[in-house]
Amino acid sequence: MSTRAALRSRASLFWVMGSLIAGASVSEGTLSNATLGVLRELWTQTGGQHWSRCQWTPDRDPCSPPWGQPQWSPPADDDGDGWEASVCFVCNTAASPAALLAIDLTGNSLVGNVPDGIGQLTSLQYLGLATNQLTGGVPGTLGALTALTQLLLFDNYLTGTIPESLGNLTALTRLGLGNNQLTGAIPAWLGNLTTLTNLELHNNRLTGAIPESLGRLSALTKLALYYNQLAGTIPSSLGNLVGLTQLGCDYNHLTGTIPESFSNLTALTFLGLANNQLTGAIPESLGRLTRMTVLELDNNQLTGPIPESINKLTALGVLALSHNELSGTIPELGNLKALTFLGLNYNQLTGEVPESIGNLTALTQLALDFNHLTGPIPESLGNLTALTGLRLSNNQLNGSIPESIGNLTALTILAVGNNQLSGPIPVTLGNLTALYFLGLGFNQLSGAIPESIGNLTALEALALYSNRLSGAIPDSLGSLTGMTQLALNINRLTGTIPESLGNLTALEELSISDNQLTGAIPESFGNLTTLRELFLTNNQITGTIPDSFRNLRQLVILGLQNNNLSDALLEPPPILLAFQGQLSVNMSGNHIATVGPMFSNCTSRSGDLTIDLSNNSIGNSFLESSLASATQCASSLTLDLSYNNITSVQFSHVASYTLRYCELYPCPHIQIMDVSVDVSHNPIEHFTAEHLQVQDTSDNSPFCVASSTDSITLDLSQSTRTFVTQTSPRCITLRGIRRPMER
Repeated sequence: MSTRAALRSRASLFWVMGSLIAGASVSEGTLSNATLGVLRELWTQTGGQHWSRCQWTPDRDPCSPPWGQPQWSPPADDDGDGWEASVCFVCNTAASPAALLAIDLTGNSLVGNVPDGIGQLTSLQYLGLATNQLTGGVPGTLGALTALTQLLLFDNYLTGTIPESLGNLTALTRLGLGNNQLTGAIPAWLGNLTTLTNLELHNNRLTGAIPESLGRLSALTKLALYYNQLAGTIPSSLGNLVGLTQLGCDYNHLTGTIPESFSNLTALTFLGLANNQLTGAIPESLGRLTRMTVLELDNNQLTGPIPESINKLTALGVLALSHNELSGTIPELGNLKALTFLGLNYNQLTGEVPESIGNLTALTQLALDFNHLTGPIPESLGNLTALTGLRLSNNQLNGSIPESIGNLTALTILAVGNNQLSGPIPVTLGNLTALYFLGLGFNQLSGAIPESIGNLTALEALALYSNRLSGAIPDSLGSLTGMTQLALNINRLTGTIPESLGNLTALEELSISDNQLTGAIPESFGNLTTLRELFLTNNQITGTIPDSFRNLRQLVILGLQNNNLSDALLEPPPILLAFQGQLSVNMSGNHIATVGPMFSNCTSRSGDLTIDLSNNSIGNSFLESSLASATQCASSLTLDLSYNNITSVQFSHVASYTLRYCELYPCPHIQIMDVSVDVSHNPIEHFTAEHLQVQDTSDNSPFCVASSTDSITLDLSQSTRTFVTQTSPRCITLRGIRRPMER
């Protein structure tokens, strides 16, 4: 069990109740009618008919087996989770009447409120109602149970404040109220419960400051205050708790510095102060806490260097200092042979990665990313064969990726992107068959992509973008059938796109743009039915969109701009017949000269459609043949035809739309209610609107309104000649559009 789990654990009932029974016989003793009445109330009020582990009913003697006689089995750990006894009660039958010493209904499916009547059971020494679904407040009547040594109410849904009456429980050794919904401040009177060894108030909604009085709890070994809303500074008085082994104050709003007095806590094994707003330096004196196994100070605002004294904490297994403002170099940490987690990422550390980190052979996670580290990646990191995560990205590391990284066969994450690494990708990376993320992007890597990458069959994301990689895309990448993200963009790759990439049927994002790829788009891409984003831009791709693209119903973005696609687009692109919800297709900057009925054969208005055909050579009357059926394909259409050779713009048989003349100069773009069309920067000579019912509302500025609520706005800015002709008697001829162009 982890140290943090131990901090949140419940007591082992095996030991507590065993000690109670040592001096008490459990037999056919008789409890008083008043005590039996309280137990009946408890059963009734907490849904006793649905109790699970302990299935006692009020018609049975609670002091008789199996409910009154534990069937012991050793706990699996100090949570006591291995204890499966059906016992609910421990009685002292030597007394007359018998005395009820313990109630354990932990994990018993209790619901409802904790009955006030429990406060009448003044002989109780142990009350365990934890891990149920209890609601309401903590009864103030519990303050009458002055013999109580353990009060365990954690893992419920209790609300309200901590009752002041609990200050009477001066025999308490454990108070477990964690994992509820308690509010208000931590009472100062808790400092009077000087026999407490465990104080668990974590995971509530407690506010205010940590009381100085807690420093009087000299017997305390565990203090759990994490996951609350506590504010203010950490009291220096906590440094008096020299027997403390676990201190958790993380996930609060604490401010100020880490008290120097913590250097007195030489028994401490766990210190959790993460996710607060602490400032100042990490005290050098923490190096005295040589029993420490977990030190979590991450997600604060700590400054200054990492103390050299940390290297003295030879028992340390977890060192988490990430997400601070720490500066300076990484100190010598080679003595921390027990370290399994080293998190120094998201700081301002400089200098080189120490070679001595390669001595920490127990490491499973090494996170140094998002710093200002320089120099090479140490060859010695290849010694860390237990490593599962290696994060060095977003630094200024240079040199090559060491071949020795191929020794780390347990790695699942290798992230070294956004550095200044150069040289080839080591072939030995093909040994890392457990990898599910490989991030090498934003470097200066060169050479070919190794065929051995195809061995990484567990890979889910491969990021090689923004390098200087050359050669062909290996066919072997088609073996990575579990991959969801593949980014090879912004390199110098040549050749054709392998058909084998069509095997990657789990892909959601594929980017191979900004290379020098040639040939056609593989027909096999139609197999990528989970694909949402496909970027092939800025290559030398020829041909047309494959017919198989009609299968890509999840596609949202298709980037084909700046290629050598066919000069004719005579049929509707198959993707337009498939999309559902939202689709953006960019085919700008190709050599398309002829466009046919792009929107024909659509059967339903599927969603929002954006098509960019700008910067081509389109010269036919595009809108005449296509726009009338556009809204059969999409409920919303954005169409960019700017920077082409269109000379005639025609709207026909679209009487459901309103044609608006834009009074702004220059007009920003066309707007048709749900349809936006940009034909700016074309040599337009004719604009014809047929079969539109329109009316002129202005003497000086033509303004057309149809009878429907839909609207069309046409941007003719930067066009050469613009005037309107029409032949239908149902339409009014609009003239005078030339004037705004001449301003």
